Amino acid sequence: TEGTVNGTPFLNKEWKLWISRLKDGRYFENVPLKLNLFNQTIHYNASAGTEMEVAPGLITGLQMIDTSEAGEKKVRHFYSGFKSIGNNDGNTFYEAIAEGKAHLLLCRKVRIAEVKVVGLATQKEYQSSEEYYISIDSTIVKCKKSGSFFIVLFADKKDEVTKYIDDQNLKFRSEKDYRRIVTYYNSLWKSAPGSSPFNDLSAEYKLYRLYSAGIDPISKHLFARLDQAKCPSCRPPNQCF
Repeated sequence: TEGTVNGTPFLNKEWKLWISRLKDGRYFENVPLKLNLFNQTIHYNASAGTEMEVAPGLITGLQMIDTSEAGEKKVRHFYSGFKSIGNNDGNTFYEAIAEGKAHLLLCRKVRIAEVKVVGLATQKEYQSSEEYYISIDSTIVKCKKSGSFFIVLFADKKDEVTKYIDDQNLKFRSEKDYRRIVTYYNSLWKSAPGSSPFNDLSAEYKLYRLYSAGIDPISKHLFARLDQAKCPSCRPPNQCF
């Protein structure tokens, strides 16, 4: 039908439990959310099952546990708040593939494309794309498929990085090589503190606990209240979820 777009703009089509980190530093756990990759917004379930969007910039960090078809659980972190680069701004969400002194970030985006099908009217569908970035020392750059890019970027460990690239024969044609070089570089900074804001919350343990307990994912408070100083219905404050 006219106006119909095939596919989905969401990272997760179904509601999933997330731990969310607000711009002011507060955390909320056990919140059913969906991440919209088309307009880089977060959707939540309001009263009476109404689906609404969280105000842009309010949430700067997300963590969820994804379960594969084989039953394996994977902890996934998503962050916004990085400097603008290209068409990405401070509200763009990136998934952290590797974390440490340097972050390897995956940016997923969705656009609407027109598809011509023989014998049928032109259809519209959501099409996704992926780009990799490195965040280091408060800057963010788009990854290039060359060893020289990483040697220059990680110039403070130039000799070690150069040798590792040569020894491992890295070609940087896939996420695997990006992950390997960033993980190796981070290992050279053993004294660097853990960089994930969720470390302080022991969020991974909390999410496993919530999933194992089979807690009802329906939130009891409107997500719109998260921009207030505290929820008056909670004792102690800010324990809505």
